[in-house]
Amino acid sequence: MQQLDLAGELELRDYIAILRRRWAWVLVPVLLIPLLAALMSMRQADVYTATSRVLLANSAAQDAIQGENNNFFATNRSLANEINLANSDATGAEVAERLGLDSAPGGSITANEDSDVIDFTFSAGTPEEAALYANTWAEVYVDVKQSTAQSSLDGTVDQLEETLTELRAERSDIRA
Repeated sequence: MQQLDLAGELELRDYIAILRRRWAWVLVPVLLIPLLAALMSMRQADVYTATSRVLLANSAAQDAIQGENNNFFATNRSLANEINLANSDATGAEVAERLGLDSAPGGSITANEDSDVIDFTFSAGTPEEAALYANTWAEVYVDVKQSTAQSSLDGTVDQLEETLTELRAERSDIRA
């Protein structure tokens, strides 16, 4: 057995001698770690992701009554409000009901600040299931949004009719 020169620096032959004696400590982790990673990845279930996109746009009637708002901060705040509406418990409960589940599926609802599009992204064990979750959540959001817009417009029409009635009464008083 060759003695290592501990007083001086190690030479190449000293490193080779160390590797010959300790080959298992080098080779086993190099082979074992990739093998374990491959086994773990093969045991994992497949996960599929689907995304549905919804364009946010006011109707012409809403723009006429409420006015267009091109303010950057108001637009960002409006976008945040839409995401909150999409993420609301009421929306989630309706999604769960439509899907026949005990609770709404987990996913992410995001928006790009540079556009007026909301992305509904969901993952599941099959592509069909992921698409069903994303599409159902987007559909429920659109339904809730339309219902909210209809209620808002109905309220505005009621206010306008009330104001019109008052103005007609004032006009009658002025003519009299």
